[in-house]
Amino acid sequence: MAVLVAYGRAREIAGASATDLAGDTVADVIATARTRFGSEFDVVLAMSRIWLNGRPVSPEDATVPCSPDDELVILPPVAGG
Repeated sequence: MAVLVAYGRAREIAGASATDLAGDTVADVIATARTRFGSEFDVVLAMSRIWLNGRPVSPEDATVPCSPDDELVILPPVAGG
């Protein structure tokens, strides 16, 4: 389990800025998020950076463990001017 923190469009789709999600690894937590939040979240996730406790990770990384104290951040691209 980890705390998923979402920003931008990912946050809008998830309906909250932070959510506890089950999973023993980064890949497990991301799979739980994809199931819970649906295909629109998956599209945003494909364009996003993902960080675990301040370190970049891959959403498919099944070797990086997650614990309840970990924070997995979804950071979609930002546009502006």
